[in-house]
Amino acid sequence: MSKHKCIIFDCDGVLVDSEPISIQILVDMANNYGANIDLAYGMKHFKGSFMNACIEKISMLTNQPLPYSFQDDYRKRSFEAFKKGMKPVDGIKIVLESLTIPFCVASSGPEDKIRLNL
Repeated sequence: MSKHKCIIFDCDGVLVDSEPISIQILVDMANNYGANIDLAYGMKHFKGSFMNACIEKISMLTNQPLPYSFQDDYRKRSFEAFKKGMKPVDGIKIVLESLTIPFCVASSGPEDKIRLNL
């Protein structure tokens, strides 16, 4: 019997390759407000960050507060992009199929985003 009773997986970047999609949308939206950044910058400064930290960083880059609707607009745009381009992380299907103990998903993202991505 295994000493482990369950494996808890993070979703983004572990089960699904959502980071490049979501960060590109964040970069595009930031550039709409004059940030003048690229995906490499976004991956370095936004990857793994909470949305509020990203919004604060973009506000600093643009020297202006972002509209209250920024996060909702981001969620709508990213959900549409996830529907079209979401892929599992390479090799994760084999890992999941080979597990002999229960597993689950944990994430700090919104539940509807997790369900969509899975």
